[in-house]
Amino acid sequence: MPTVAGVLLFVVGIGLVLDSGFISGGVGASMADYVAAFALLGALLVARAALVAEQSSAEPPTVETKADLPVPGTEVDDLLAKIDANPLDRIEEHDELRERLGTIAAAVFSDLYGVREAAAREALADGTWTDDPHAAAFFMGQYPEWA
Repeated sequence: MPTVAGVLLFVVGIGLVLDSGFISGGVGASMADYVAAFALLGALLVARAALVAEQSSAEPPTVETKADLPVPGTEVDDLLAKIDANPLDRIEEHDELRERLGTIAAAVFSDLYGVREAAAREALADGTWTDDPHAAAFFMGQYPEWA
């Protein structure tokens, strides 16, 4: 019912704005009283609808919290920390780190250059996979003379 009354009031209002002769006799003092009465009636209908509504205000969505995801590379960082912390186990830890990174590096090298993984491992072992002497020395398993 409030929707029908609202649409009717809207049509009458548009008619009055576009053509003052829409209602015979024009707009006089008594017509202003009718418009005020309709406006008051519309305001009361809106207020009633707001009071009867089940939800009076919008509820914001639930805020998402930060997910605790593992950080890539933490295992490598832990291995490097163990190498630095305990010099006695340095060779074993270094070999473990070299083996783990070598597997990854060979797979990436193989995919990137389209060679077999055995050829990629050979390139890692002889240092021809890079022009960086520090990186090459890491996978060659020996300390270079400049170290």
